[in-house]
Parts: sequence; C-alpha cells; structure tokens
Amino acid sequence: MGIIAGHAILIAGGDNDFRENLSDILRGEGYAPVTAATGKDALEKARDHECSVALIDLRLRDMSGFDVLQGIKERAPATEVILVTGSASQSAAIDAMNLDAYRYVEKPLETGKLLGMIRRAIEKWEMAKALHESQERYRTLFEESRDAILITSPHNRFIEFNQASLDLLGYAREELMQRRPSDLFVEIADFRQIEREIHDKGYIKEYEVEFRHREGKGVNCLISSTRRLIDSCNVLEYQTIVKDITRQKKIQQQLERTLSLLRKNLNGVIRLVTHLVEKRNPIRRDISAA
Repeated sequence: MGIIAGHAILIAGGDNDFRENLSDILRGEGYAPVTAATGKDALEKARDHECSVALIDLRLRDMSGFDVLQGIKERAPATEVILVTGSASQSAAIDAMNLDAYRYVEKPLETGKLLGMIRRAIEKWEMAKALHESQERYRTLFEESRDAILITSPHNRFIEFNQASLDLLGYAREELMQRRPSDLFVEIADFRQIEREIHDKGYIKEYEVEFRHREGKGVNCLISSTRRLIDSCNVLEYQTIVKDITRQKKIQQQLERTLSLLRKNLNGVIRLVTHLVEKRNPIRRDISAA
C-alpha cells in the first residue's frame, strides 16, 4: 500500500531537541509533524488532528507516557502509538503492549529503523481506516435500504435486521429479535425448501413466499438469500433480502380478474354477433344446421 504524503504524526516529549529533530526528519519524508511538550497538550492535539501515528516519550512533565497512550486510544482508537523511552524494561514493554501500543522503542533512535516502523504503522492505520469506512458504507446501505434485510444464524435466530424489516412486518425491534425466522413464514414448507436449496447451492434467488405480519395478515414477498461460511463446512450466517411484492400481487390479481371478465364479455359478444348473423341469413343458418 502506498504511503500518502501529509500524514499527521504527533510527537510528544518534554525535550525540545527531541521534538525538533524528529519534526525535521519527518517533514523531510513528507509527513506533517504535530508537536506537544506535555501530556495534556498531546491529548488536545490528538483530539484536534487526525494523527496516523503518535510518538510519545514516556517521561513527560505532567503525566506518564502510558497515561497519554491510554488517553489517545480513548479519543482516537485508530492512531498507532509508538512509545519512546530512555531506559527500556521488560515490564514497561509488556505494559505498553497491554495498552495497545504499536511499538516500544529505546533511545537513541535509529532514523532508518524508526522511519520503517512509522511506515508500517501508517499502513496498519490506513487498512484500519479503509475497513472502518467500508463498514460505515455497508451500515448506511443496510439501514437506508428500502428492502428488508435479515441477518440470521444457522440456529434459526435473528442476528440483525434493518428498519425496513420492522416496517414490513409491523414489529418493534425487541419483539422481532425474540421471534425465530421460521415464525415469519405462513407456510413452514417454504422455510424448509429455502433451507434445502441454500444448503445445496449456497444461495436462493427471488423465491416467492408469504410472510405473516404481526397483525396476522399475509405479506407477499420475494426472497433472495446467501450464506457466509466460517470455513468450507460451517455456516456463519445467512444474509437475506426481502422484497415486498404485495402491491404487485394485488395489481396482478386485479388484472387477471379484468382479463377474465373481458374474455367472458368477448365470448358473449361473439355469441350475440353469431346469433344476429344467423337470424339475418336463414340460408347460412340452414347450411350450418345441415
């Protein structure tokens, strides 16, 4: 993954030379250093700037580097923190890792190794950011979809569903979570058939079923569903999209009734015309009778 120039790097340390030297090095690499002389200042900078990486000296005037690390993770969990110390110890390194530090390094800092460490930390930050943005896009699509989306477990329980699902079925969120997916089907045979097809093919597309609304009325639906696997054998969850076709079904039924009525009327018209023709043409009637 390519590094984008301009990543903000927070540098927190009480030593002015420490901050200035690191700033010059990072600026020369195309980064945007953000400096802080105290822990309090570092936490404010972490809040106000989107920092990919933070270099924190353990010895600050107002608080320990561990407290700053913890505060940064509370304010900006994605920021990768590298703790810097003048005298490394095993217990301190363990504490740093337990607080989710990216690395724990000892002075004097080797420029090449430090830049490589920062580069890898930024790559990790970029991947985490991309994942978060992807999840946000999925959540937006999930919640704003006009179709019902149901996430269910292999044990016939709901994991998640969107607002359109609640609107379609008439349930409150807590009520629907207590139901089983199979309870929604007017015909349990449809549920069993869908289970078999997904087991055999891994998916089902636009299978017509009737769901039961909370008030007891039927809701005509088209179901498309796929499974997500943990491995080649075990199912993690089922993802199902449900389209409400109740209105289309009503229109279709009304059209069929209209066509049936037209056919009956047309047959009546044909019989009437035939009768009139035969009445006006007795020869044709006699020939037909013969």
